[in-house]
Amino acid sequence: MTQATAIAFPEENLIGWERALYAFLVEKERRSGSTRTVEGYSRMLQHFFGRVSKPPDQVTTQEVFVWAHGRGLSGKDPSSVTIGARMACLSSFYRFLIRMDIVQRNPCDKLERPRTCERGDGGHGSEDPGPVLGLGQVRLRERPGRRQQPGYD
Repeated sequence: MTQATAIAFPEENLIGWERALYAFLVEKERRSGSTRTVEGYSRMLQHFFGRVSKPPDQVTTQEVFVWAHGRGLSGKDPSSVTIGARMACLSSFYRFLIRMDIVQRNPCDKLERPRTCERGDGGHGSEDPGPVLGLGQVRLRERPGRRQQPGYD
């Protein structure tokens, strides 16, 4: 596992929160098997707690909402996928803290996740992705011994 940097809190008695964060990330890696997920969660959690400058048991639902929907380091408004990923990360951390009897509530529970396109094709029919991709008419062609591949007219 890649080494995560501990969150620096202004109060000295919060070393337990740092331990909880590491334990969460270790569990996340063991359960998911993905170091990329762990690195992303580590960055998001550090960004959130660095921004609110509060320990997890004092975070409000409003603070989570503002962070999840707020602009990131790029300065751009986040997409619904980014907002959902932020909320999922933070909610997962709080569910871990609740399981460990460290906090009593999850401030993410009162928030609704943003809606994303259910079809996964941007709302366009998957029969012909050509116009969406600027490729004109797309047809599938068969090749012996191969799966269908797109052919472009």
